[in-house]
Amino acid sequence: MGRMANGWRLTKECAGVINDEKALIVYPIVAGLAELAVIAAFAVPFWAAGAFSTSRGGITAVDVIGIIAFYFVSYFVIAFCSAALVGAALIRLRGGDPTVGDGFRAALKHFGALAGWAAIGATIGLVISLLRERLGAAGQIIGGVAAAAWGIVTFLVVPTIVAEDLGPAAAVKRSTTLLKKTWGEQLTGRFAIGAIFGLIIVLTVIVAAVVIVGAAMVSSVAAIIAGAVFLLLFVALVLLSQTFNGVFSAALYQFTTTGDPGQGFDTETMKASLVPSRRQRKQAGTSGGLLQD
Repeated sequence: MGRMANGWRLTKECAGVINDEKALIVYPIVAGLAELAVIAAFAVPFWAAGAFSTSRGGITAVDVIGIIAFYFVSYFVIAFCSAALVGAALIRLRGGDPTVGDGFRAALKHFGALAGWAAIGATIGLVISLLRERLGAAGQIIGGVAAAAWGIVTFLVVPTIVAEDLGPAAAVKRSTTLLKKTWGEQLTGRFAIGAIFGLIIVLTVIVAAVVIVGAAMVSSVAAIIAGAVFLLLFVALVLLSQTFNGVFSAALYQFTTTGDPGQGFDTETMKASLVPSRRQRKQAGTSGGLLQD
């Protein structure tokens, strides 16, 4: 319960940073628009080739190449925009006043490393998807656990690429090392953010259903307008959730590497969340925190 309360405080601190630097929401918006463009760019040729036809035969070699390319490009778009968000957030946390361009310049500086990370992420993502598809119910469980574990282990990959100019493999290793310090707060911080936005989205869907049904009793036009409004609200909530996660990852990285989470975050809140258990202290031979590199 203590960790969850701490996660809630960190979520509020993320909100404060975003409120002070509203331009941070630009990066998830760009990512969302770019993803739509990527989907269209791959879906149209696939559709033209009859890939979605039920009368078509099995998957061809061209289909496999297309699927792999789609995974890679999608992951790269997400990685690039995440790096831009983290780059701008780090400037803000360190007392600067970033522009939107500053974030994109930080991402461009690490273009090659982000492409390599996208290749790794796309490969793992494709393997997990295949597990879920091929192994039935067991695959869903195994794939879900694998996806969650991979997300935790690699949560700080993008910040390490941006801040330390590491290659993708070194960044994964570095993120895994930092996991030993941040596992508790990664879980509670990410869970708190996810739970808050998940609850808001569920409530929004319920309200949307009631309003749309009511609007449909008046006219179909009213129902369409209500549906469009709630769809935009849903998209906004998803984008805001991504912004919170980006700011949180930047602050967590900043704290574990410097001992200071940065402007807008409370050092004692972070420090309290990373105190090791008695067993960990005994194994490490220390009664302190987990801030040693």
